[in-house]
Amino acid sequence: MTAPLPAPIDRLYAAFAAVPRPRSLDHCDDCLTAGQVAALRAYLDDGGRLVHTGDLGDPSLLAHPGVRAAPPDDLDELLPSGRQVEVPGDTLATNVMRLPDGRSAVHVVNYGYDAEEDRVRPLDIDLTVRLPRRQPHATVCHCDGRVAAPDVRTGGEGRHTVALDALGPYAIVVFE
Repeated sequence: MTAPLPAPIDRLYAAFAAVPRPRSLDHCDDCLTAGQVAALRAYLDDGGRLVHTGDLGDPSLLAHPGVRAAPPDDLDELLPSGRQVEVPGDTLATNVMRLPDGRSAVHVVNYGYDAEEDRVRPLDIDLTVRLPRRQPHATVCHCDGRVAAPDVRTGGEGRHTVALDALGPYAIVVFE
């Protein structure tokens, strides 16, 4: 049996519960105090979502519609809302930034280095990103100075898709 967490952790859980975004907890089978359970329940009752990878120890939490279980090694299952960015293959990295003026910037790095050609091989890809509001226009700024205005296809769950032609080592896609 795991000992309950000390009282300062109750305050930590209350602060944790006050932040309105999906959360993840790992194996809290008998370590949550009554205050922590109450804070998590308040968070869930206020629309929060929680993913757990083990037992939460409190049946009322497990039965809540905002709670679901996931294996600890399955990224797609650990993300309560799914992936924010979808790109093909395994040579691309992305980062989404909310700009001060409300636009969204997606930084795309192409790690597809070809040693024989001594360059990053350009890719033609579709980039899909989920954004909190509709932003139907995009500008792509490529690292070689090219600027493009691709068509933005919008879909359910805030999905925005653009075609990136000849993506080199780096580009920024700005949605507005």
